[in-house]
Amino acid sequence: MPGTTRRRCACWCPQAGASTIGKARNSAVIEPDWDDLKVFLAVARGESLSAAAKVLKRDPATVGRRVARLEEALGAALFVRTPAGYGLTEAGGRLIDHAERVEQAIGQGAEALRGAPGQLT
Repeated sequence: MPGTTRRRCACWCPQAGASTIGKARNSAVIEPDWDDLKVFLAVARGESLSAAAKVLKRDPATVGRRVARLEEALGAALFVRTPAGYGLTEAGGRLIDHAERVEQAIGQGAEALRGAPGQLT
């Protein structure tokens, strides 16, 4: 974004600035993509890998790998895993607010473009 400085952080949200969810383990800039956040939101909402997998139309093992990859990238556990299911950790609770804002912004952007003049050529 013009005029903003990206810092090494777990999640970037224009409204919130850099978050404090986790610190990068190396010098690379960590920027989870929308697919990572969709998987995170599905697991948080469904409270299980299998429920998230159904919503996402993916295999539960794939969902589990994506969660593990996101946690590794952020350097923070996002879920407490129990026999009853998945619950959010403190870090997961902080990330969900950012992820839901991203989800809302993407939805609003798509809605704004529906019916806009112009066609794909």
